[in-house]
Amino acid sequence: MINILIYFEEDIVILAVLIGLILLAVLRFRLKASNIYIFFFSMFYIYICLLIKYTQFPIEYFPELVNRSMVFDSVNYIPFSNIDLRNSILNIILTIPFGFLLRFVTKISTKKILIWSILLPIILEGSQLTIGLVLGQTLRIIDVNDIVFNYIGVLIGYALFKFFVLFARKITDDQSTKNNDMITYLRQL
Repeated sequence: MINILIYFEEDIVILAVLIGLILLAVLRFRLKASNIYIFFFSMFYIYICLLIKYTQFPIEYFPELVNRSMVFDSVNYIPFSNIDLRNSILNIILTIPFGFLLRFVTKISTKKILIWSILLPIILEGSQLTIGLVLGQTLRIIDVNDIVFNYIGVLIGYALFKFFVLFARKITDDQSTKNNDMITYLRQL
């Protein structure tokens, strides 16, 4: 029997770093992105890597434990049942950076932010379910409540972004934007 246990360490981290470096090189040399944009893109990329690490890994496969019905038994389809307050708060915190950073790396409308706020949690929980079904086992609980609280987290993050940009615009005057790339970037958002 072959047992497989994949953590977000070593080889996967090296792969993530290589992909990140390639993306940064393309942004810098091909697309001529500014240092400020590259900074926010790097923050977003690191966040996405950590999000994947904490929501999808470790991936475990033990052939003697394959039981696809167990995967379906680990799914909570009923919203607001079996709510764990600590887990709910952590799910909100988990996705706040997505809502905050997304607008820094792409010009996106509020309507599309709303779409991404529901799409991201569905992708996360759907990936957990897909991995569980493919492997025939899961140590994770696929929970509709996670989708709801991740959605709330993205919206909170976006609201924080809007307040941050509004505040940054209020405390800076037009004279300060001439010499400060960061303030110029924030005023353009």
